[in-house]
Amino acid sequence: MTTSPDYRIATNMAYQTLSQCKNFSLPIRIKGIVRIYPDVKILSYSKADSKYGLSSDMLMEQSEHGFTMLKRGRRIILYNEKKDIETKRFTVAHELGHCVLEHAKDDDTSNKEANCFARNILCPIPVVKELQIETEDDYAGFFAVSEPMASASINLANSDFNYIDRNLYDRMRDLLMCYMTGYTLAELYGYP
Repeated sequence: MTTSPDYRIATNMAYQTLSQCKNFSLPIRIKGIVRIYPDVKILSYSKADSKYGLSSDMLMEQSEHGFTMLKRGRRIILYNEKKDIETKRFTVAHELGHCVLEHAKDDDTSNKEANCFARNILCPIPVVKELQIETEDDYAGFFAVSEPMASASINLANSDFNYIDRNLYDRMRDLLMCYMTGYTLAELYGYP
């Protein structure tokens, strides 16, 4: 039996993750986001080869872009460092989505949810709305994503917006304001 992807959970988990950022910036520093999770580590294919003896042939057989493996109770996101920066960023965000959403298997449903998570992590809707980002070039420039990722984000922005919990949306807007003004949240709201 195939289950439908739960885009509401995937979207809100992305914003819950972003809301934990201590140093919000654009483009989103995806490797810094991964550090929020102490049980998740990130390694390039070449570092995985030297650290764990995983041959590049074996890694490429598993995935040309990246995947997550479990080692000693930790999830390790492996990515192909030979890909372009936009692909690496999306791959890491997608794999983090699998980790955060606690996917037990890699299937069509879990991949759609992980894509939704990655899209919302890398191209947050509150930022899009507040800065009035509209074109693929704008998305690519602000968020350091590929044209296909920009296109998917634009096409799915309205549905993603409808899934976002209002409190998480407001928290993201506050983080954006702090980033743009240089104030902390406390200073932004007049607290000592």
